[in-house]
Parts: sequence; structure tokens; C-alpha cells
Amino acid sequence: LVFWSCGQSPEKTFAKTKGTDSPAGEQAGSRSSTLDAPKGDKHPKVGDPSVHEALSAETLFEIGIRHFNAKKWGDALAHFDLGIKKYPQQPEFYDARASVLVEQKKFTEALADREKAVSLDPENPGFLVNRAFLYFKFGRYDSGMKDLEKAISLEPLYYPAHFLKGRMLAGKKVFGEALKEYNDCEKSDPKIAKTFGTRAFVHWALGHSKEAVADMEKYAKMVRDPGQKARAKKAIAAWKSAGIGKKGGK
Repeated sequence: LVFWSCGQSPEKTFAKTKGTDSPAGEQAGSRSSTLDAPKGDKHPKVGDPSVHEALSAETLFEIGIRHFNAKKWGDALAHFDLGIKKYPQQPEFYDARASVLVEQKKFTEALADREKAVSLDPENPGFLVNRAFLYFKFGRYDSGMKDLEKAISLEPLYYPAHFLKGRMLAGKKVFGEALKEYNDCEKSDPKIAKTFGTRAFVHWALGHSKEAVADMEKYAKMVRDPGQKARAKKAIAAWKSAGIGKKGGK
């Protein structure tokens, strides 16, 4: 089964930084302004972002995000580059540009941008999780975990931090601790399907056959992708045959 890989998407928040013209009333580090792609064709679709030279930081960021969501990496990169040039103290542009660089497999450049974003806003849980993702890519396990622990200390039920931490602990086969992280994922948002699909494998590794099947059944009901649903059902059938009702199964 293929589950969501956190840490790659840009943090879709915009915090006011001294010297920019982002919305009045927001404070540095604010995570309350969530940006979605503008509806309709409000802004021209162009490859040259110079026509947007006079736009505010927030609007320029919105356009870049729209291009990112459409997987138009070149256009997204051009707008985030322009944002960094015009608003060098706005961390969101560095974090977002790093996401494009990750898609382009330019991990060293991406890490430099993620480190810049954290340096400008060290108490933003999203920036910390995104940097942790790249630390893990480079094998810097301790640094990545330190970022995740700080993110959780700032926001105790921050889903991306718990999910990535659980994923890394499971990869290290520290299943008991990984289970705790996935339990916190459920507390954070019980409507996210991937929590149950991923936790199912942790339960199975711990010998919790019934819990593993229950989680995978919940995942199969919640997930929308037909391929994932079919693979989940195959796992359920295999686990029922191998574990429940047989010696050693729980």
C-alpha cells in the first residue's frame, strides 16, 4: 500500500512579516490564514511572473501555489523566486520553493530553502516538519526527530509531525513507539484514512492481528482510490487467513 508522504507540500499559511504588505492583524508565526487556489481565472496564466511585479506577497504566493497544485513546476518556481526577491523576509516563499525543488529531485537546494524558512520562523510547526522530511532524506535521523519533537511541543496534536514521526519509527522497527504516534494521529483527525492503513501494518508487526484487520477494514471503507481499496482488501484477506483464529494470532 502506498500512503501519503508528508513533508513535501508547501505550508499553505501566510504570516505577516515586518516590511511586507500581507493582511493587517496577522502576527508573525500565525497559521490562521489558509490559502486555497483562487477561483476561476482571476489571474493570468503566464510563464513570465514579471507581470505580477506589483502584487502583494500574499497574492503572489497564491498564484505560485495554484501553479504548484497544477504541477506546473516551472511557473511555480518562477513565482516563488520573484516572491523571495521582493519579500526576502517572508518564510513561506522559501518553504514553497523547496517543495518545487523536491519535486525536481534537487534535495540539497531544497534543504537550504527549508533551513532558511525555519530560521525566519523557528516556531512554525509546518516548516519544522518539512525540514525534518529532508533531514531524513539525507540520513540525518537525529536532526529530523529533533524538528518533529519541537513541532509537537509547539502544537501537541499536529498531525503531520505525528505521522512522519510514526513513519520513521516504524522504518526503524520501533513499532511500540510508532503505534503511539499513529494513535495521536487519530486523536488529531479521525477522518484521515491513511492513519488507519498505516497503523494497521504496525499492529500486524506487533502481533495484534485483530487490531490490524480492524484498522485495514476501516481504511478500506474510507479510502477513495479504487486501487488502494483493492490492495487493502487483499491485505485483509491475507491477514485473516494467516493470523486470526490460528495459534499465535490475537
